[in-house]
Amino acid sequence: MASPIPKSGPVTLDANIMEYLNTKALRAGEIASDLVKIQFTGPKIANQGFKPLIRDAKFHISELAVVSFLQAREAGKALVMVPAPILSRFQHHCISYNTKNGEMKPRDVEGKLVGLRGYSQTTALWVRGILKHEYDVDLSKIRWTSYDPPHPIEIKDPAFVIPFDPGQRTVEEMLVAGAFDAAIIGAEIKGEPKVKTLIPDPHTAALDWFRRKGVVPVNHYLVMGADLPRDRPDVVREVYRMIGESKKANPLLAGGVDLLPMGFEANRKTIAQIIEFALEQGLITRRFTVEELFDPVTLKLG
Repeated sequence: MASPIPKSGPVTLDANIMEYLNTKALRAGEIASDLVKIQFTGPKIANQGFKPLIRDAKFHISELAVVSFLQAREAGKALVMVPAPILSRFQHHCISYNTKNGEMKPRDVEGKLVGLRGYSQTTALWVRGILKHEYDVDLSKIRWTSYDPPHPIEIKDPAFVIPFDPGQRTVEEMLVAGAFDAAIIGAEIKGEPKVKTLIPDPHTAALDWFRRKGVVPVNHYLVMGADLPRDRPDVVREVYRMIGESKKANPLLAGGVDLLPMGFEANRKTIAQIIEFALEQGLITRRFTVEELFDPVTLKLG
């Protein structure tokens, strides 16, 4: 468990935040603060710190996959969201297929075996939602297989998810080898003739989807224990400022779209969409309101 925070004065926060373009200045100590010192004590890969965060409250602040956050809240964990995206990307390119069965269009994935690291992965949530609502894919007809369970120990994958043991192989390697018909992964596999993206011209499709929906498909938001905004709202506001300044130093844009919008109102639509997708995909069992995921301090940020 992270150490207690003093009730006044400067603080040192343990953080699980990876170095991305938008967090580079923050991690390099280039964002000055007399109130908050951030020490990056998380693992090299941020998602390896999600279980310690949720199960043991190991960090004061952390990036966290949105689905994991929703599941943690459903499990009764005292975490609150900050309207500061840490990791975000368009997701249309994140499902690819093996060409062993010939050319595939999105609906052709019905009846096929689709591999992924975890059914509860936030990228997978976005991809499934896009397939269902943009390409009329019946998700119930897909055979989903994964190996990484949800981060909260109290939450289980839906019964239809088929577990597998990857051994020393990555999902990408297994897709190329033909172990799956398709797979949800974090990036395109370029230069490999056996693999193609399932959604044609995915980057153009993603921009068109954004222009119609106005939703940024965020992966990770900043989160913190509920005691921090309750006891030290000044610290929370300062952390938010520092995240924003780091983003300004190195903004993340795709096709002119700001993939890291700051503030509650700028993120309301995205979070509402995530809640709906998570509910229909069996990742959570109740419909949260967007507001209840925040607290009176983080709700007013932006």
